[in-house]
Parts: sequence; C-alpha cells; structure tokens
Amino acid sequence: MISALVLAGGASRRYADNKLLSAHPQGGTLIEHVLDVMLPQAKQTLVVTGKWHEALSPVFADKPLTVSFNENWESGMGTSIAHGVNKIQHLWPETTHIFICVSDLPAITESSLAQLAEVVHHYPDHIVASSWRETVGVPAIFPLRYFPQLGNLNGDRGAGALIKEAMQHTPVGVIVVPHAEAGWDIDTPADWQSDNN
Repeated sequence: MISALVLAGGASRRYADNKLLSAHPQGGTLIEHVLDVMLPQAKQTLVVTGKWHEALSPVFADKPLTVSFNENWESGMGTSIAHGVNKIQHLWPETTHIFICVSDLPAITESSLAQLAEVVHHYPDHIVASSWRETVGVPAIFPLRYFPQLGNLNGDRGAGALIKEAMQHTPVGVIVVPHAEAGWDIDTPADWQSDNN
C-alpha cells in the first residue's frame, strides 16, 4: 500500500515570503496544486509542515490528508523526511511504499505522477525515481526496505542521497522514470517566469 509524504516544512528563504501560497497559473496556490495531483496517488497522505505551519493550515482544512508539524524543521529537509516516514509507519503500519514529493513543483500532474506509481507494480522492491536533464530525484517512491534509512535522515541529507547510493549498488536498486515536469521548481519569484513554464 502506497502512502504519500508531501514535504512543506521549508522557510522559503530565497523567496523572501511563503512561496507555497503563491498563485499557481492554473488557479489556486502552489501547495494546492501539488496536493491536488498527489492525493490520487496514495491511499492516505501526510503533509509535514514547519516554518509556515499556521499560514498553511487553512489550505489543509478541507482536504483528505493528515498534517504533522516538524519541530526540527530548521535543521533541514532530512529531518522532515525522517519525521514524516516515522509518522506514517505509526499511523498506517500497513504501508509498503512511501511516495515522497516536495511542495514547490508547479508542473507536475496527476498523470506524470501516476507513471511512477505504475512502475512500482512491476518493480515493488526498487526505488522508483524521477529524472530530468542530468538529475535523478523526487518525486520518488521508496519500498519498505528503505524506511529505516529514511527514518534516520537528518540535516540537509535528503532522499536524493539515498537514491544516488542505491544507483551505485549491483544490481541497481533504482528504476528511473523520465519526468520532465519535476524539473521546474520554485525557489525565487523569478522562477515563475522560467523557461520551464
């Protein structure tokens, strides 16, 4: 069973404001877009918040998801992943895979994410990761055997580090899925005018 983990704990320092509440071109906010395309991918979804917990709370109120505040959010994304993975195992112990996504990807779609979920059915013991340009990373789906490593992440060491390590194993522990939509992320207001858009 797939559970989704959406990471929304960052401070948006380079944006100088709460980027997750910035307007998405298709309507609503950036975080609403990500949630709308992520929710259909899993039986249940956990959102991990941090700096903007209170500001984001109204967005979550009418959505079928669970929210958990990471009190150590300032220590880096690794702590939010660990917090979320451990929370998911506690709340939904039947979870066999965790679909991890960051919340600043305006181009991802329900169908682009569904391609990853489809691959899991054929390779249930592998990490299924997104690729764009020269990068492999999240959104990505991790099987049960990686939960202990995810649950021990800290600082700025995120899921990408585990993906890179798994790609060096023999046999390779990662299935890479082309996912150009994952290549556009929002770090600054100028990124909304990016060529990816």
